[in-house]
Amino acid sequence: MKSPRPLSLAACVLAALAFIIHPALAGTAINVSSTTQVANVRRFGINAETASYFDSRQMLKDFAFVRNGNFEGQIYQSIVRCGPGGTASSAIEDQSGTQWPSGFWDGATYEFVFGAATGRTGTISHSLAPNRPQPPTDPLGSTQGTTYNFNDTDATKIPANGDCLILRKSEVGDGTFGGAATINWSTGTTGGATIASETSDLPPGTPGRQCVRLTATSTGQSASLTSTFDSSAGATFVSLNGAFQLSFKAKGVGGNNTMNVQVKRGIGTTFINQTIVLTTSWNTYTLNFTGTENGTQSGGVALSFSPNNQSALLLDDVSLVQTNGDPANTTVFRDSVLAALRAYNPGILRGLIEHYGDTLDNELSVPSARQRTGYSVFGTFQTIQAMSLHEFLTLCEAVGADPWCVMPTVFSPQEVTNLMEYLGGATSTTYGAKRAALGHPAPWTSVFARIHIEFGNENWNAVFRGGTFMNAVAYGTRGNAIFGTLKSSPYYNSAQFDLVLGAQAVNAGVMLQIHNASANHDSMTLAPYMNSKVDTFATNEDYYGPLFAEPEWWTRNPTASSGFMRANYNSIQGSSRPVPLSVYEVNINTTQGAITQAALDSFVPSTGSGLALADHMLLMLHDLGMRDQVMFSLGGYRANRGDGKSVALWGTVRDMGVTDRKRPQFLALQMANQALAGNMVATTHTGDDPTWNQPLANLIAYTGAHYLQSYAFSNGAGKSLIVFNLHRTSSLGVNFTGANAPAGTIARQVLTSANLTDNNESALNVATVTDTLTNFDPNATLTLPAFSMTLLKWTQPAVDAWRYTFFGTTSNTGNAANTADPFHTGIPNLAVFGLLGPSQDPAKVASALLPKPQTIGTNYVLSFTQPAGVSGVTYGAEWRPDLATGTWQPMTDAGSGSVHTFSVPIGSNMKMFMRLTVTSP
Repeated sequence: MKSPRPLSLAACVLAALAFIIHPALAGTAINVSSTTQVANVRRFGINAETASYFDSRQMLKDFAFVRNGNFEGQIYQSIVRCGPGGTASSAIEDQSGTQWPSGFWDGATYEFVFGAATGRTGTISHSLAPNRPQPPTDPLGSTQGTTYNFNDTDATKIPANGDCLILRKSEVGDGTFGGAATINWSTGTTGGATIASETSDLPPGTPGRQCVRLTATSTGQSASLTSTFDSSAGATFVSLNGAFQLSFKAKGVGGNNTMNVQVKRGIGTTFINQTIVLTTSWNTYTLNFTGTENGTQSGGVALSFSPNNQSALLLDDVSLVQTNGDPANTTVFRDSVLAALRAYNPGILRGLIEHYGDTLDNELSVPSARQRTGYSVFGTFQTIQAMSLHEFLTLCEAVGADPWCVMPTVFSPQEVTNLMEYLGGATSTTYGAKRAALGHPAPWTSVFARIHIEFGNENWNAVFRGGTFMNAVAYGTRGNAIFGTLKSSPYYNSAQFDLVLGAQAVNAGVMLQIHNASANHDSMTLAPYMNSKVDTFATNEDYYGPLFAEPEWWTRNPTASSGFMRANYNSIQGSSRPVPLSVYEVNINTTQGAITQAALDSFVPSTGSGLALADHMLLMLHDLGMRDQVMFSLGGYRANRGDGKSVALWGTVRDMGVTDRKRPQFLALQMANQALAGNMVATTHTGDDPTWNQPLANLIAYTGAHYLQSYAFSNGAGKSLIVFNLHRTSSLGVNFTGANAPAGTIARQVLTSANLTDNNESALNVATVTDTLTNFDPNATLTLPAFSMTLLKWTQPAVDAWRYTFFGTTSNTGNAANTADPFHTGIPNLAVFGLLGPSQDPAKVASALLPKPQTIGTNYVLSFTQPAGVSGVTYGAEWRPDLATGTWQPMTDAGSGSVHTFSVPIGSNMKMFMRLTVTSP
């Protein structure tokens, strides 16, 4: 960072924390037990969404490829739900809002996958747009929706109301249907110049299907093709700082065969402005430049090609990448993206949510052959190339996260079979060979502990119509069939795959319909977004009171009308086949309400929002056992609300590679992920345990909301504890009891800030501060700052658990001290533990149970085996000929592993005194 602010911020917070341990008992005692609350917890995940081409979502190294740098055509696949009026040779869609003009689906294939016509397949002879006032309209069409005329007749499978069919087609070349090479490029022509798709004259050996032709061979003609990135108004998300290379394939096909190439930032820096003389054969050209940007530049970066001096040319496979990045980063993702993900340390990465209309073979194509994919009823083309399935899996492998793959709902059973072969097949199989050809010979099933496969994304959401079934039973039924095919694969392993159906968090009834329509899914997933509608926001209490009460409102409220997650949990657990619930997306979601722009900018990306989100996810883990939870999302700077306001959603980074500042949501879950390992153990609060009653505001009302929330984890000897203080103005004191109470040397992290509304949008105002507490006494008061999240991590000696079992404390003090002998057995506590094991009651110990010396050959020998469960102690032995003269002499341990053997030669000693020592650091 360029500013000294981060250092001064950390120093201030550390100074504040240095004086918050006091000897008096705290107001609230937190008992950290050894009782398992949730076994085998997993780190929280994050969505690496595929809208990777603008603002903080610029994830890929290649700035040109995602903008259709390979000039390929389009695959369009869409799910249509039928209304009444079907015949033996036609069907009519049940809504008239499509943007498809007449003829859009001519020649496409169709397949009925739900309803009376299930199994029927064929070709669309002609599609008719609806007869409606607004375009696209067709007077020959139905007022109900698009009409699909089939090239066949089948009176046994007439489409009925509610039937669902999948339409599939592929487009290349110019026209109105999205296959044009120039999609997502800005084109400009004058004087009759032309820019057109070319499908015949292609680079030798290319797997692609088309390129682009620019013709301006006559006087007065000009043509330009321009792609722009980092063009978000008022902000910079990419710094061109380093060595870069622009490459492309080109060929001269007329006139003087010259072209001009430019790379330029706004009205400022020009990186490339070069005229190239082309040959009449295809060649690959590379142009290099060095950028020295520091993140303060504004204006988009424009990449332009144009025929020069009355020329014509063909252009293909444009790429713009940095060449001096981290050589260890072999993925297609920017170094800063990889660094951000590794810092977060996700247990899961979820991706591919925009590939609703894709095919598996396209997902596994090399970049130069990959087609754009569309699905939406509200459009006719897709503009971008997003990351592929293979690229996504390489990212998961690079950051050590299990993949959560969203399977397009248009996948066929054969594609599912091929998908499983790609994931698990040997290189001798067809799709295993495809995987190897893409650079990964080892099966993905040998890389990941678990692979989540979700059937589609948000079936209920009308925004994604065309990629969803929009019907609970249809979605569940098709999901059941697809997952049945997946489970029949020889590469399927029930312990490794999690097959997921999605539902809407606020509608438990619909979730149950989906669940009951399928027998092959392993889990149901939901998106319990917080803080959706805000009308009350004048003060911090107006805003953060409801927000901080909301996690308990979601999870602990017994009424279905508000405790939505509790209602979903009860519904699914009460069904005939209970399955786990998971979270596929969650974050703050303030997209509705009267909240002002100033308040949105203050509250949404604030410290308080980060604390609330982390508490929400941890509470769902604690109360509902939801191990798999994924935050939305890594990238995403601002979103438009539809009322003229914008909101800092849903990304959790301010940017990547410019300032690298993280939003509080990222920081809070990054901290949580350091604790999430092993088992979550139960905690209980006694003493003050203060609460507040939240009156109805911003849709939330909850009685008895807790200011203090605690979550503890035990991973062998490794222990961790997260405690939230959700009080808006006051610090609160706590102390600790229980078998897993923190003690000794504690690594502490605290996330808080000077103000609840502090954020990192324009400067680093919120940071996690780390320090170490030595000789920490769990009985002493630990004061938690107002609106804070505190993480304590420590290694618990095994003797502490033994101490708690028999003395009710983990503290090495009083009767429980290592050197104490409270029952007058003559054997100190540490010796009881170290020599007799963690199950030995110190009140019932007897010297007869201790190891005894013996004569073996010419040696006096003391030998014993370290009891199971004992660790953290050191054994020693000493000898002396008598107790009146001489000194104790050390003996060497000649044993190995858990066996300890001490010996000394008898020599002339007719008798000898020996003693064992047990010490602990």
